[in-house]
Amino acid sequence: MKIMEVFELHFNPRNKKGLTFDTFCFEPETAVKKQLGDLYMVGLIKDVNSQNKSLLNELSSLIKTEYYRETNLTSETALKQSLKTVNAFLKELKIGEEQVRFNFFILSCQNSKINFSQIGNLKVLFLKDNKIVNLDEKLGAKKDSFENIISGKIDPKNRIMILNKEVYEFFCQNNILEKIFSVNIGKEIDEILHKFKKAASNLTGPVLLLSNFSPSSLKKITPETKKSKFRKAASFFKLPKINPLFYLQRIRQVMPRIDFSSWGKKFKMSWLSFKKERKSALQKNISLILLLSLILLFGFLLSQKEKEKEKSLAQELIAQIESKTQQADSLLEQKNVQEANLLLQEAWDDILPQTKNKASLEEKAKLLKQKIEEKLFLINNFEENFPFELIFNVPSVEVKLLPQNIILQEQSIYLFNPFSGNLLCYNLTTDKYQQYSWKQNLSLGGVFNKDEVLFFSRPNNIILFKENQLERIFNLDLPYPEAAFEDFDIFRSGLYFLGYNLSNAQEGAVVKYAYLGDLKWQTPQSWLKQKTVEPNSMAIDGSIWILSKNNTISRYYAGQLQETMNLNIFPEPKNISKIFTAPGLPYLYLLEPSQKRIIILDKKGSVIKQLQNSQWDNLLDFAVHEDGKIIYLLNGVSIYKISIK
Repeated sequence: MKIMEVFELHFNPRNKKGLTFDTFCFEPETAVKKQLGDLYMVGLIKDVNSQNKSLLNELSSLIKTEYYRETNLTSETALKQSLKTVNAFLKELKIGEEQVRFNFFILSCQNSKINFSQIGNLKVLFLKDNKIVNLDEKLGAKKDSFENIISGKIDPKNRIMILNKEVYEFFCQNNILEKIFSVNIGKEIDEILHKFKKAASNLTGPVLLLSNFSPSSLKKITPETKKSKFRKAASFFKLPKINPLFYLQRIRQVMPRIDFSSWGKKFKMSWLSFKKERKSALQKNISLILLLSLILLFGFLLSQKEKEKEKSLAQELIAQIESKTQQADSLLEQKNVQEANLLLQEAWDDILPQTKNKASLEEKAKLLKQKIEEKLFLINNFEENFPFELIFNVPSVEVKLLPQNIILQEQSIYLFNPFSGNLLCYNLTTDKYQQYSWKQNLSLGGVFNKDEVLFFSRPNNIILFKENQLERIFNLDLPYPEAAFEDFDIFRSGLYFLGYNLSNAQEGAVVKYAYLGDLKWQTPQSWLKQKTVEPNSMAIDGSIWILSKNNTISRYYAGQLQETMNLNIFPEPKNISKIFTAPGLPYLYLLEPSQKRIIILDKKGSVIKQLQNSQWDNLLDFAVHEDGKIIYLLNGVSIYKISIK
């Protein structure tokens, strides 16, 4: 099987207002899904209304779900079937409208077989026999749906590059394409692009470079996070290799300083006369063999010395880590769980590199890591084996909705999608559902009271759902012309929006609309005294809890920052997407799709429970019963019920 090597580059993602782009790489974990191979995608949206910020994530998630839905298909058939569903989704969004310039490229790779398709005008370049072929011209892509699929086989020497027109023209003008295609993926490309750092400062757009090599020649590049702009292989410690040339150079430097005159006296021979003698070919060969043997011996001894030094350092480090675990055990006996948790996490970070060190202590390091993990999982209340039940699957044929959000009201569950006007109401008691439709997208939603649900429809409309009807009831005044609301909550009938000004997307704010009665609200008020940094989600219980993209939680009261909590949780959070709490609930509920888990904390930050399951491969949203003991989890098109003991 061929192994795909991936290089991702994002030029200045925040440079241009209204422009959103991203790259996506999906490599299946299960053997069944691996039969369909990997998925690679590039998306770019130019939207003058700037309301489609999360559409790329939604679309990539949908494609992934549909592509791997039936694993008995060929990769080409799976892609064709998934694109049918995606086209229906895009038609509902009216993607072809002039104000939205939508570009999206999909490639599936199964062994050496590739299939790809696209919408829009991204450049698709193919390196074959040292020639660059422009494939996007052959695709003949439409602007509103996926139409053509190109299939073929890829050779180990082939490469595919996907990039937007602006970056493509910059690469052509500076002869960068040929240079990138001629070097190995990774550091060499980094060095090429670094020379153009200043010239590319105003450049905006994505680059995805795929290269197919045999397993014996290169390691697979698959990082766990996207902290870096490039995908790079993990670095492991390796013992230095013996370099004969190096030792030969050292010997040549030392030999002229040796005084050979005493040797001549001892063996009754003149050194000068010995130098002048002609040596036979055999003598010369013997001398070379002796010299080479000396070099190899010297190199071997030095290598052994380095190995001993390495082993000694590893033993010392492992002894220090064992000492930390013993200290943690003592802290646990003293009921100091928080300090023990921090100390064990520190020990785990220290031991992890040693488990990848191919030295004699590797197995000992792995055993110690396993023991530390067992203690950490216990302290952090981590569970993988727990009961949960599937209560509802959204019928893909009858229902024209791919749900992304869930709302719980009494015995009703509401499912909607921010890019659709369709709404599905599922009754937990009768096990029946009903569909409703609105002429505008239902962007955000929340429970107003026991009989009414409110939806926010961009840019400023409030929609009421009551007695099985949707009705527009109010138009909000926006706090600034370029306001973008990302989250929504209702507290004491007041409307609270978490968002930001598009002119400064890194600074977030909470906007409050106080309730006047009779389904009317006041003009907007900025509710926080300080701006939040990159907010991600919000929940209200009297205090306002804001989850930031760096996985910290800030609590505000009366507009003032009260505290900021760093989550000292194991496994370490990577990308928590949602926070939830409500008046009367003692806990904070967090959703982390990337690690397939729900985290429950008390309001001081201590872990109450972590629930993780490998079946949760497309976590989207969740809702919590008013007593806090039942969680309804939206995973793809399925709803799971989890009872908390």
